[in-house]
Amino acid sequence: MAAEVVGYIKEQHPKLFEELALSKQYKDSDPQSALFKIRYVAEKLLDDILLQFSIYSDPHESFYNKTRLVEDRIKSIGYDPDEEKVHMKMFNQLNYIRIKGNEAVHEDSQIKKDIELCLDYIHAIDGWLSIYSMTENEAKYTLYTLFVSETTKKPQVELSIDEIKTMKIKEWANDQIELLEIPSHYIKKYAIAMTVSILRERLTRDYSVSVRVQDAVQDSEDIEMLGLEGLKYVQAEAYADALVSYFSPTIHVQVSGRSSSERTSR
Repeated sequence: MAAEVVGYIKEQHPKLFEELALSKQYKDSDPQSALFKIRYVAEKLLDDILLQFSIYSDPHESFYNKTRLVEDRIKSIGYDPDEEKVHMKMFNQLNYIRIKGNEAVHEDSQIKKDIELCLDYIHAIDGWLSIYSMTENEAKYTLYTLFVSETTKKPQVELSIDEIKTMKIKEWANDQIELLEIPSHYIKKYAIAMTVSILRERLTRDYSVSVRVQDAVQDSEDIEMLGLEGLKYVQAEAYADALVSYFSPTIHVQVSGRSSSERTSR
């Protein structure tokens, strides 16, 4: 059964929401028209998706060319593999609707199954837009879910709330690295080792991350500007991982204070 579409489309595009309702109404009596309507909704939503990726295209550009622009942007940005997977699933679902909408002129026994699947994919795209049209803080704790799958044929796995949180926390940690006020190239050039410690504060029960580096000449020293305080454990661990990713393999980076119990109980 096709999933109900709620969220972004209903709030931002009530007319498109009505078109989807009609497509469900006609899916048995007039499947070709129903599939055309789903394709129409997807093409209109594609303009919103382009804006989320800061892509400004000619309004008369074809549906196909616009999808190519989205695919090229996703692959060129350099996302974390987990996040790229989410974006590419959205793209594949969008492209599937485009293809099936084009094929609707040739009605066959498969068309009703195509309609059900396309409605599920519209639901998944609605979830994607619901998250990525929000601010990062809102998106981190949203209750929306996204369908993701290993193929473009059927969305088999929902991205859980915890997975969405983890993805957003990774983004936050990477942002902290980009905002470093210390000349990080200096550390990369002269340091030979780095110790990243995840520490739990006894009074507040928050976590902090401290960073100590050692160069080839002097003794090791704390780099206060790389440290962070007042974190949840998942934030501290994500920040430590981001430091490892940023400074390795130029510097040997060791992380201490990881807690498997904290990771599983968050």
